[in-house]
Amino acid sequence: MWKLRRGETPRGPPELAPRPAPRGHHARAGAQRALAAEVAALGTENAALLAEKAALTTQNAALAVELAASEESLARCEGLLQTCEGQAPNLACQADLSGDGFVNFRDLGLFKSVFFEACTQ
Repeated sequence: MWKLRRGETPRGPPELAPRPAPRGHHARAGAQRALAAEVAALGTENAALLAEKAALTTQNAALAVELAASEESLARCEGLLQTCEGQAPNLACQADLSGDGFVNFRDLGLFKSVFFEACTQ
């Protein structure tokens, strides 16, 4: 039997001994495999980004349609507002029925007097 020196580690059979780092052809093959794996990962990421882009494009189109409908509604409201502002004031909608500048019991009396009457205008 032999003794180990300080700092030495026991060595087993040659098939268990650590192998040296690959050189030449083997090193290139490992690097190529690593690059192929990275290319595959980037392809997957690219496909996910394209799917997200398609979803965002669809969402953008839906928002554009909604914006056009909102702008059309706004234009109709502005047209109605201009039409209403251009008309003379409607006395049926005003609370001061007597025209004295105040809303009081005289207006209430006028309102009560015509409440059950038929409209002639």
